Amino acid sequence: MAVNVCYMVVVPKENQISDNVAQQFFQRTFGVLGDDDTGERVLNAFLAISSLGNIIVMTYTASRMKQEIAKQGFLPFAQFFATDRDFSLGRLLRWFQGRNYFTSLLQHKWFSPETHTEKTPVGALFLHFVSCMILIAATSRLHPDDSYVILSSSSAYLFPAFFGLLLALGILILRFGTPPATAPVSTPLHPSVPGSHHHQYAAKRTWAQMTEGTVNPTLSVRSNVAWFVVPTISCSVLALSSFWFLGFLARAKRRERKRHQEFVIERSPEFEFAEGDDGFHGGEDGNDAGRRAGGLILTHETVSHVWRGKDTMELERMADAPVAEVQKPPAFVNNNPYAGTDFEGMGR
Repeated sequence: MAVNVCYMVVVPKENQISDNVAQQFFQRTFGVLGDDDTGERVLNAFLAISSLGNIIVMTYTASRMKQEIAKQGFLPFAQFFATDRDFSLGRLLRWFQGRNYFTSLLQHKWFSPETHTEKTPVGALFLHFVSCMILIAATSRLHPDDSYVILSSSSAYLFPAFFGLLLALGILILRFGTPPATAPVSTPLHPSVPGSHHHQYAAKRTWAQMTEGTVNPTLSVRSNVAWFVVPTISCSVLALSSFWFLGFLARAKRRERKRHQEFVIERSPEFEFAEGDDGFHGGEDGNDAGRRAGGLILTHETVSHVWRGKDTMELERMADAPVAEVQKPPAFVNNNPYAGTDFEGMGR
């Protein structure tokens, strides 16, 4: 709100209607420090820094997201896309160390290979890189303004509009439906969620994102893209993604019906205590102290995709099920080693 007020105070009303507000703001503030192009150059510098930060964040988060999708088995060649590999600087430093290069320099703790060794989702990062190259190649023959409008508007359709609408619908379902059963330790309070304004939120957010840049064209990048191009691309991507997901479920259901096998994802997590937390505080039990302090960190996870027979799974469930006594039922004992932590679901 304060930024919008600054824009309205600095930029006259006539320029707000006919020109780019942000550009006029920088020209009227930083532009007085130099020639007429100083404000525009400062604005472009800020835009470049913001774009670089956005690229770094999206590269990290999108790669992790693709890795998690591969762990669920939804992508072909899931092992390649889901496996972490060491392509860090520490690998190069270790190569230098093995050949006795820069021996005196590598003895310093700042250049120790162990300090710079980190496994990253290289396969998922490669998939993200290929996806970006496809988008760039698909719009390479268009004018830069048209390419920007198509890519940014398609992103607005897919992420803020579509998933924002799903978020609003989920809030409405929680408001008017029955809340899910949750542990009282994890969620001690269940505040009521007002429901009257979420109808407006769902409609307004979807409409605002889908019409981004079209309500006042003078404040956005001008383009010659037809109005139906962006909706067609966005809806096609959503349709293909839905068909892919439904096809995966249909294949699993068909195999379950014909071969009596279920698709099972087995996870074997490995944890360590946080740095400086050895798990023992004042004579307390290490697991309890670390659990209360939130000191568990997921360091490694082994994921296996297997097709297991339904009869075998039923026998395993029967073998693992405790035999309850009729007269004296045993007291409940939570054998989950991660109970009370953020990773409680992994111990089930």
